Amino acid sequence: MQNSNLFYFSYISILFSTLLIWVYKKTQAQNKSTQDALNISLLLMIGGFFGARLLHVLWEERSYYLAYPERIFQFWNGGFVFYGGVILATLLGWAYVKQKKLSFYEWADFFTSPLNLGYGLGRIACWYTGCCYGSLTNWTYLERYPTQLATVLWEILVFVLMSTKKFSHYLNAVTGRRFLIYILFHTSFRFFIEFFRDDPRGDKILIFSISQIISVVIFWLAFFSLNSIKKTEV
Repeated sequence: MQNSNLFYFSYISILFSTLLIWVYKKTQAQNKSTQDALNISLLLMIGGFFGARLLHVLWEERSYYLAYPERIFQFWNGGFVFYGGVILATLLGWAYVKQKKLSFYEWADFFTSPLNLGYGLGRIACWYTGCCYGSLTNWTYLERYPTQLATVLWEILVFVLMSTKKFSHYLNAVTGRRFLIYILFHTSFRFFIEFFRDDPRGDKILIFSISQIISVVIFWLAFFSLNSIKKTEV
């Protein structure tokens, strides 16, 4: 268990460091403020970490942490919910660009590809350590659904699709379109793959996990936002 946790945090650290280098190179290529990009990156990482941990503690295992509150801070033992990180990271990023009077959608578009590929490749660590695992199958050659690897494949396919010349031109035609369409791709798949997850998901609402509920809410927010920004297209 200790070796797997060491691999997880080492891998994630290397992945984040690589993404930061990518972000830095992107600012140079697109003539954007490196300082703003790195400041936002730091806020996204802080919000992502604490938000993911907070939702895990409050929703998935709140009775456990009520019994052992000192273990709330033992994050090295695992326990994160991605959407909790997304929500807090987005709020912090939004607050920063608002305070600096920058365009939220412009910077959201900028960070879409690093978020897309970072999330997908991050699931490799989940697969190696055995978290976020799938439910049992009836197949003789596969014990559980490989939900982590399915997510990796999906996110890579989305990244490749959104990087193609024709589709990329369409995405870049309107500020915010790249970010919002990625959100539609991500939330749709996340809602689907949750049906095949078997790790502790916390209390369900009817038959849906908290991640599915959040996926639906974010999907429709992105959908209506996409329709509204279309009006500004020339």
